[in-house]
This record gives sequence, structure tokens and C-alpha cells, in this order.
Amino acid sequence: MKIGMLHATPLAQAPAARACREILPDAEQWHLLDERLLPDLKEDGALTPRLRRRFLRLLDVLLDGGADGVLVTCSSYSELADVAERYWDAPVVKPDAEMFRAVALSEPPALALVASTSTAFAPAEAQLAARPGTARTVIHRVLIDPAAGESGEVLAQAMHAPVTAALDQGSTAVVLAQYSLGAAATPLSNRLGVPVHEGAGAAAEELRRRLGHVVPTEPPMTRTAKEA
Repeated sequence: MKIGMLHATPLAQAPAARACREILPDAEQWHLLDERLLPDLKEDGALTPRLRRRFLRLLDVLLDGGADGVLVTCSSYSELADVAERYWDAPVVKPDAEMFRAVALSEPPALALVASTSTAFAPAEAQLAARPGTARTVIHRVLIDPAAGESGEVLAQAMHAPVTAALDQGSTAVVLAQYSLGAAATPLSNRLGVPVHEGAGAAAEELRRRLGHVVPTEPPMTRTAKEA
């Protein structure tokens, strides 16, 4: 079995690879990276038709190249996973849909949503708003410096003060909106004593389930192109 992963930043590759290696240890991994996806999205200000076409072409490389399923690791482009599944008979998994499902089950009155790029907030907020458990949740945006670092402890230190401010305003949980921040989940939770949700592990579980390997009873923390 071959699984593809489509990245917009190299910082997302390691967390996704690690999660899939733990949950799908026998799968061959195929990583595709386009480092201009986020800068071009910021310049355009929205998912323009040209960016949509480009992202779908990248998915085409993976799926027509033999991937049995794809994990999209960039939340800013996550809505295109649904579009892709209209054209390919293969699972294309959003980076954080399963994570948001788990968050919604706890029905938090308020939460801290952490990102290092402002374009990650809107897709995350849309997913929260679409779920009954979080439709009325107050969201406190926390934007950290994208140059804060990669290690979990360093990222947790950069998040500590602004997330604490969000907790003081009533947040009862923290959501990390990007895979590149996932390493901070455990150290930040240990520092603050609240749940910190990250998407890579939950997404890998969803991919395994949709590829037919497991049918989970609890929410986790084919290649033929269809006719248009």
C-alpha cells in the first residue's frame, strides 16, 4: 500500500510522516511539497481558481501515480479534499477534520486556536462552526511568530503567554491549527494543564479507517479517476 502526503511547508512533513509511520507502519510513504502554496495564497488573499487548479494538479500527481489515499497536511487548502473526492475514487483526508470532531464532542465554551499563519484561522473556524458541539464556541485567535522554532518545548514556550491569556478569557482547550505546531501539544498541555489538540494523529487514524484497516469505536485524538 502506498499513501501520499501533500505539504505546503516542510515543517508539516515530519509530524505527518511520524503519525502515519506509527499508525500505518507497513505503508510506503510518498511526500509531495510545494513551498509556494502558502506565500501565493497570502498574496492572492483567497483560494483563487488558479490556486485551486494547481492544488488539484498536485493531488493528481499522487493519485494517478499510484497512491491508494492521500493526506493533505495544509489546513488552508483543506476544503479541496472534498473537491478531489468527486474526481478520484480514493480517500483524500483533510488535515484536521477528525481532530475537530473530537474537539466538538467536548463542547468547549471557548477555546484558543493557535496558528503561525493568519490564513489557517478561517478554515479552522469554519470547521468548528459547522459542528453542533462547537457552533457557539467562542474562539480566541493566537498568532505566533512563524520563526518561533520547530521543537516542541520551544514552540510551547512561544505559545505559553498568549495561550494563557486566552485561558484567562474562558478558554478550556487549545487547538493547534497546523501540523507544523503539533510537536508543542504535549509540552504545552503539561505546562497549562488543559487539553491541547493536534491533527496529525487523528488524520492518520482516519486515513487508516478509510483504507479499510480499522473501524474505530471512539473518535481518535482506489485510484480510478471518476468522470467529471
